[in-house]
Amino acid sequence: MPYRNLFVIRTALMTGVFLFAAVAYFGPQLGLEPKLNLVDGLSTLRYVNLAFIAVAVIGAALLRFRLETVPAERQGTPLIIGWALGEAAALFGIVLFMGGGEKWSLALGVISFVFTLVVLPIPRPRR
Repeated sequence: MPYRNLFVIRTALMTGVFLFAAVAYFGPQLGLEPKLNLVDGLSTLRYVNLAFIAVAVIGAALLRFRLETVPAERQGTPLIIGWALGEAAALFGIVLFMGGGEKWSLALGVISFVFTLVVLPIPRPRR
């Protein structure tokens, strides 16, 4: 997959996650209270959040080792899969925070997404 396509996909993922996290975090300070009420299942959802984070971190680490044997022109799909795992963990953490969870659920989700971005960089184009 061409370098530019991967760059556009990665930028779109980052923009969506960081913008959603900013709205979720700063929204209540601006009077935008979320309408989610997940108090009944909050303890179960915390464990699901930790599972999402574990899958994202472990999946990104495993994909990193696999990418070392794959040629640069065929690394697009595994990279997108790894980034999507991190995005899922971040989005679930943000929704959990909006539903009444603690700030750590948002923070750990976003940190796991950033971890996947760092561990799975875009391969440099050949000149």
